[in-house]
Amino acid sequence: MIKPENFLKAAFNSIKARVKKTIIYSAYETANFMKDAPEIIKKEWNEFKDEVSFEAERINDFTNEEVSSEEIIFKREDNISPQKKIDQIRKKIKDLNNQVEEMH
Repeated sequence: MIKPENFLKAAFNSIKARVKKTIIYSAYETANFMKDAPEIIKKEWNEFKDEVSFEAERINDFTNEEVSSEEIIFKREDNISPQKKIDQIRKKIKDLNNQVEEMH
């Protein structure tokens, strides 16, 4: 029969060996990652800049289209009632909400 003390020592040794193996493996993985990290970070940064540029252009185009159509509408209709202007603004907000929902 195995003594409880020996059983505990064996369990402790086993746990210690597993932890040591895990630490060595983690250090190895970290070293490999650190070797490739500059390239990965540069690639991700470039992709991020491209995405931001594309989105900024899209928003700018969308905003320019909206501003020009609003300018045309409100310049043409300067002498409409305030209530009618409010209704038009509400309609535009509803349309914008629908566009946002379609994007998501």
